Amino acid sequence: MGHHFGGRNNHFWTLLHRSGSTDRRLREKVARLRPRIVCLLGKDVYRAYAGLPRGREVAWELQASPPVPGVRTFVMPNPSARSTVPFEERLRLFRVLQEAALKPPDPTGISSRRKLSSHDLSPGLHRP
Repeated sequence: MGHHFGGRNNHFWTLLHRSGSTDRRLREKVARLRPRIVCLLGKDVYRAYAGLPRGREVAWELQASPPVPGVRTFVMPNPSARSTVPFEERLRLFRVLQEAALKPPDPTGISSRRKLSSHDLSPGLHRP
């Protein structure tokens, strides 16, 4: 199928579309609810959410320019065991996401582009 959650028996996209939670509506909902951070699974999902062209380069990380000002946006690979992203890299990203989620929001609404390393993480996050 070529899309995340695109399997024949997976109704993710149909449910998302019919619920009215796609693209612009999702951004509107995020702007209304104002969570500290939004985590999107997949670069194509993020591109659609952010209104970016399909070929635009996107990194697995906290995005420097969130589509909803003041709401940090993190792009994460699919956690499925079938993911092509190695397990250790996905684990590292989950740890970075956890650290970002625990940080208080930036009152200016501007996200930092600096990538967090394992040295930035709390000692408790290094437990196996």
